[in-house]
Amino acid sequence: MHMDHLPTPIPDDRLVAVRSKCDNRWHRGRVTDLAENGTVNIFYVDYGNFELVAHEDIRPLASDFKYLSHAANIVSLR
Repeated sequence: MHMDHLPTPIPDDRLVAVRSKCDNRWHRGRVTDLAENGTVNIFYVDYGNFELVAHEDIRPLASDFKYLSHAANIVSLR
């Protein structure tokens, strides 16, 4: 994964590398929202959970990882 910081603000729906608070490892995530306090809401595309993370824990995702299929999808019941 490329370790440069992302520009501010990060565009919604961007696929990024995210360091998880749970295990301190890097995972693929999609930016879903920017919070007012400087945190970013992330959807982990391979796990299906959401997490608020600090901007410092987000990096550009290497192109090798952008085109792999996601292991989780957002769905809803009507």
